[in-house]
Amino acid sequence: MTEFEFEIWQGGSVQAGGTTTDARAALNEADHYAAMYGQDGPVEARFYVKQTATREELEQFAS
Repeated sequence: MTEFEFEIWQGGSVQAGGTTTDARAALNEADHYAAMYGQDGPVEARFYVKQTATREELEQFAS
């Protein structure tokens, strides 16, 4: 299963964030929070993807 996490950063701090298994939901929620906090100044949205992998799949990233 793949998990998608987002964080909304402003002024060096995380203002909002969430985790879901639905990539579109992560994008939509991040956009929503970015619009809300963006009223107070610049924001940065950061996204992280967490997924399961076999050892062989992980080896591909290591090479």
